[in-house]
Amino acid sequence: MWSCAHPAASKVVLAIQKHVRDLRQKTARIDEATASQEVGSPMKAAFQAPAAPAAGQAEAASFRRLVDSKFTDMRRETNQRFDQILHEISRGFDQAQRIAEKTDSRPGPDHDRPTTLFEALTQECSPEAMRLLREDTVVGLNERLNTGDTTLIRAIKNQMWEVAFEILRHDEFTQLNETDSMGLSAWHHALVRERSDVVAAITNRSDFAAVHALDLNAVAQHVASARDTKRPAPLVGI
Repeated sequence: MWSCAHPAASKVVLAIQKHVRDLRQKTARIDEATASQEVGSPMKAAFQAPAAPAAGQAEAASFRRLVDSKFTDMRRETNQRFDQILHEISRGFDQAQRIAEKTDSRPGPDHDRPTTLFEALTQECSPEAMRLLREDTVVGLNERLNTGDTTLIRAIKNQMWEVAFEILRHDEFTQLNETDSMGLSAWHHALVRERSDVVAAITNRSDFAAVHALDLNAVAQHVASARDTKRPAPLVGI
């Protein structure tokens, strides 16, 4: 993974960070001002003036409760709005950070392009992976990364679907039922990501015969479990 950040993406991230800090400071100042108003507000001071005649005390108390209620509602709405703004900015910051990280992983003019399919898959560089796959001399497609992942499993984990299909089209890509270091096959990973097209493409290959022997109820239970937990569930038969 390249460590050099893309200048434009870095500026976006820094700008959002500064905006979040400014908003938080404004929120803190508003809270301080609100607290001081509650203690020393002119309106509250007026209410602390000499007691009204007995006949008007009930009406004054009712009016005081109404004003306090309106003030509390207004403060609550303001705080909720600021919380919403901060949440939206925080979400935007997370998105910008992901874009910056993805931009970092792309080869630029100052970097060498990946020379192997494994490098491209590890760097989540889909265009380079496609270029390498289309070369006539691509060999060893079923080699493993040091994590235990095959090229197909890595492509599915990174959700590089075009690359996954391109790998599946290669006749020399055999033993599709091999698993990663946790014992989960490419078919499992596609199931968890609910990519029925990739699941079907793997299942329909003649060299993935073990899938056809599975009990259909076991398959249905696995899919339901994967949806509920977002984690691969054990599957008998692979």
